[in-house]
Amino acid sequence: MLVLSRQILDEFLEVAEDQRIMKYVTEQEKTVFLISLRDATTMVEVKSKFRAVKADPNDNVFVNTAYDGKADYIVSGDNHLLSLKDFKGVKIVTIDTMLNLLK
Repeated sequence: MLVLSRQILDEFLEVAEDQRIMKYVTEQEKTVFLISLRDATTMVEVKSKFRAVKADPNDNVFVNTAYDGKADYIVSGDNHLLSLKDFKGVKIVTIDTMLNLLK
């Protein structure tokens, strides 16, 4: 099961508005992606307020969503998150590692 929170969606929308990204993605593609993401995930209400990611506090939303959603993994390419390796039983891995685990 994939979990997502409103806070992660907000972060995605903020990043997606960056001009460096907008030149590669149309509004329609962004909308289709968001609808697909919504349909493939379980929305989690984030109540936790852990501050596990000292180097980039904005990344705490991923840790808190995973914890409250009882996720087994956070899959990320973000070095701040990956440096944690594990947070309260939630393993933090790269996409390659997750793909290998799923084989």
